[in-house]
Amino acid sequence: MRVLLASLTVSLLAACPAASEAPEAPAKAPSGGASPASQPASAPASAPSAARGTTPESRDQADADGVVRRGATVAHDEAMTISALLEDAETLHGQTVTVTGTVEQVCAKKGCWMALKGEDGEPTVRITSKGYAYFVPRSAAGMFATVKGEVAVRKIDVATARHYAEEAGTDPAAITEDQLEVAVASIGLELRP
Repeated sequence: MRVLLASLTVSLLAACPAASEAPEAPAKAPSGGASPASQPASAPASAPSAARGTTPESRDQADADGVVRRGATVAHDEAMTISALLEDAETLHGQTVTVTGTVEQVCAKKGCWMALKGEDGEPTVRITSKGYAYFVPRSAAGMFATVKGEVAVRKIDVATARHYAEEAGTDPAAITEDQLEVAVASIGLELRP
């Protein structure tokens, strides 16, 4: 499994959802409450900071402390590394996990996906927002991420893998067979400079 994953880095960098995948309506921002500056480091999802980044136009918003928070609160003490996720990806398929890594690449169009890598430079894992609920800054590359979400391991066909490679700026012709993809549909995340 590990060897297969090592050869799949290119296919893990995905494009924005297809036009046929209409995004769900973003959540409304709560009214009232404390200012983002007064929120704890892992502000609850009901806090005003959770409403940031719910549209592509607001993707660059961060809390007053410079941390980008989206969706549900993440528990840092429960986080696993990218290496641990990739090693047990098939076992973890369908389960909710918390994973940490460095943002290697972000969707240049909307900020609707990002690719995380671990400290050993192992293959990346594609992170999307479950239900297309929030977006991340296009400038997030290099930030440290903690992401909570559902693991998915699936095979993608050559045409799809080539499409992803093209959007990632790599040579699509290098892909000659179906690819295995490991991804996390996030329900909450934090990005720190």
